[in-house]
Amino acid sequence: MSNFVVIIPAAGIGERFNSKLPKQYTSIGDSSILEKTVSKFLSQDYIKKVIISVSSTDSFYQSLNFITNPKVHIVTGGDSRMESVCNAMHEVDSNEFPLTIIHDAVRPFLNIQSLDTMIDKFALNNKDGIVPCIDINDSIRNRALGFSPANREDFVAVQTPQIFKTKPLKESINKGIKDKKFFSDESQALTHYGFDVDFVAGDRENFKISFPEDINLISPFDAFVGRGIDFHRYEYCAGSQITLAGVKIKSDHKIIAHSDGDIIFHALADSLLGAGGFRDIGFYFPDNDKSNFQLDSSKIVSKSLDLLKERGLMPKNIDITVVAGVPKLTKYIDDMIVKTAKLTSLAKENISIKATTSEGLGRVGDSSGIAVYSLVSLTSL
Repeated sequence: MSNFVVIIPAAGIGERFNSKLPKQYTSIGDSSILEKTVSKFLSQDYIKKVIISVSSTDSFYQSLNFITNPKVHIVTGGDSRMESVCNAMHEVDSNEFPLTIIHDAVRPFLNIQSLDTMIDKFALNNKDGIVPCIDINDSIRNRALGFSPANREDFVAVQTPQIFKTKPLKESINKGIKDKKFFSDESQALTHYGFDVDFVAGDRENFKISFPEDINLISPFDAFVGRGIDFHRYEYCAGSQITLAGVKIKSDHKIIAHSDGDIIFHALADSLLGAGGFRDIGFYFPDNDKSNFQLDSSKIVSKSLDLLKERGLMPKNIDITVVAGVPKLTKYIDDMIVKTAKLTSLAKENISIKATTSEGLGRVGDSSGIAVYSLVSLTSL
């Protein structure tokens, strides 16, 4: 994968947002819209530089959490989006960065997997750019023609991120500035000057915050859900013990595993990784790696939490169900919740751990093994 530079024009004052504070600095939870947007890119190794264009009168950016990140470069924007992008392009060497990503400052819900998919498609299509777009659901009218009806099937809404070859992008932006053609997005500039752009399906959850009421739409998109399932066989061993959620439990059966066999933490880690869009625990902790032998499974959960943090995410709720014929777990549940709460920095009230049996059905039911099902939700940091 090529090294990418990202340009985020953030010099607007957000007139439609009807606020004295530019909308990109409006808080969502504990961070601003712009911080959430920028964090999506800073977590990706293939993105080496993030250039943010800000207004010459802007001082808000100086206190943001990314300001000391070596990937981040701040430039002075212009009176229009085109001018802001043009100023940022002065900082881009097309030989060092043959590909440029441009993304709106107020689209904080970008799914990185969607971006990766676009990059893969772009690598195959031999075009000068690739742009996501979505169908329009509402009926539309042409205001310039007296609100005359228009066929919505003839139109799409264009989103960001947009990916371009850097040289055509620079040429189009510079020509647009020279010709005083202030396009509303970069793909318009490229197509106007004869370059070839591919349009692909976008993501409705990647919406742009434009009006104050858009903030009310955030909560449904500010959560992610993941499921983890794990099974382990038992081996009879009188006077032994097993470890579940960090709690040592006396048992005449031991769990057969490469690590310490803490199946609750295994399922929890997989659900956390799944919710964040990562690979499973076997990818990060392969069982053919000798360093993982008898590994404390809390380290697997901690690694999962660190990966989520890099993407600006954290657990919100945890729901775990243990299915086992033996041992009886009821008296250990409270201790398991305490251990899990401490490990994940969650309140105990946000964690449920339940134990049940399979009523004698199957291998788990006849004391040959144990199964755990974990469901988690995430929220933004």
